[in-house]
Amino acid sequence: MISRRRFLQLAAQGTVSGSAIHATVSALTAESAVEHLLCMPPHQLAKLEEARKRGLMELAPVSLPPDPDALNNHFGWPVAARTGNTLIVVHRRIPGHWKGLERTDDRHSYTMVVRSKDGGKTWTEPFDLRQVMRREDRYRGGHIPLAHRYKFARDQDPTLGYKIHLNAIGTASDGGVVLVSDHGVFRSDDRGRNWVHFSRAMREDTTPGPVLYIGPRLFEHPAYGLVVAGHSNLVTDQYREGLHPPDTTGGSVRIADRIHFRYSRDGGRTWAEEEQSLPSFVRPAEPVALLHGNRLAIVTRSYDRASYDERTDTSVYAQLWSQRGWLPLKSRHSGIRVAGRRGRQDTADIDFNPVTGRIEAVVSARAGSGPGRPHPGKMSLNIWSIDPGDFFSGSSRWRFDCALFARREALGRIDGLHPGASVIDSERGVQHVFVYMGYPAGPAGAFRLTRTLETGALKAFLG
Repeated sequence: MISRRRFLQLAAQGTVSGSAIHATVSALTAESAVEHLLCMPPHQLAKLEEARKRGLMELAPVSLPPDPDALNNHFGWPVAARTGNTLIVVHRRIPGHWKGLERTDDRHSYTMVVRSKDGGKTWTEPFDLRQVMRREDRYRGGHIPLAHRYKFARDQDPTLGYKIHLNAIGTASDGGVVLVSDHGVFRSDDRGRNWVHFSRAMREDTTPGPVLYIGPRLFEHPAYGLVVAGHSNLVTDQYREGLHPPDTTGGSVRIADRIHFRYSRDGGRTWAEEEQSLPSFVRPAEPVALLHGNRLAIVTRSYDRASYDERTDTSVYAQLWSQRGWLPLKSRHSGIRVAGRRGRQDTADIDFNPVTGRIEAVVSARAGSGPGRPHPGKMSLNIWSIDPGDFFSGSSRWRFDCALFARREALGRIDGLHPGASVIDSERGVQHVFVYMGYPAGPAGAFRLTRTLETGALKAFLG
């Protein structure tokens, strides 16, 4: 048996492969590193192992903190892109989600990069993209990014920095990978080995408008170039003074009834913006976008009171679409439903499955979800789907396909999921979904869930 600390060290160095993880899981105790972070009941671990043997699904670590007691030991919110045979994952390295926030130092980063050239079996050591920034850009207003100073560093300048929160990643048609993040805009043209930072892109003196909270997927539009979609907040004096949380029911900050597109026609160096007001029932949060042909599909958390059904204690996501692939968008509530109030939604991901011919959403339900709420009181990761023709005609008839797994508890004592910016590998017939698992104040780590695109076979196995 290997110790918890040793396992974390090996996994962080990329020397523990997915097969080694699964060979080890059954032999580890409940206090072991992997089980400690996954927080799954034994029958779920056994189900995952059987799915791996059948070639249906595999769960393995990508990037874990080498020291679970380090100040910045929360490796969360992974987003991913694929270029050639290389998978690129970007995640945070911070003190925690909403706990332990006073514990931070200059290692606090939102842009830790790891790469894999063997389908996710092994990974490079994490590289902090802040190292390619000029010192004056890295510390513009302080070492904590502008959008998170209310939470981590209220003594730092509240005006200087990059007007973005969260990470969006995508691969351009020329093979370049572009990351839009709290630290600005980065680009790699050699499959993630080397990166450049566009110093002026998204900076406060070059970017009018609000700080955007962006969805995880960057897409390329034939006319507008690289595009990120996001929401903005209506900010009060309380918010500026650091009196958060983001109370979406009318407290110190309120998500605005509008959606923003920032786009770049020069590969990420400069950006322009367009926005659209939306019906109040939408109130989008971190919208995830998919360009399907020339049509645009978006799924987003809906943070209006109308999204919550008190009778069933469930909340719905919103869907937006455009036949022309750009603004204006039509909108309605979707059939994707999770248990609990608005805060129990999380950022989803959507993609087109070439095997099933359906648009599929990977949805993290912080308190369980699905027809009959199969995992009430637990955190689960689920697949929903819809026919593209139905979606773009305005139908909300999403189908619940399966729950990939459930954890022991709901969001609170444990933390995790957020499957944004997954990767479809049609040649291998799989989807790589990247999530994080752990605890609000750390440790937490990034994991890869690789599942077959034969959703029907997966559904039949999972029940």
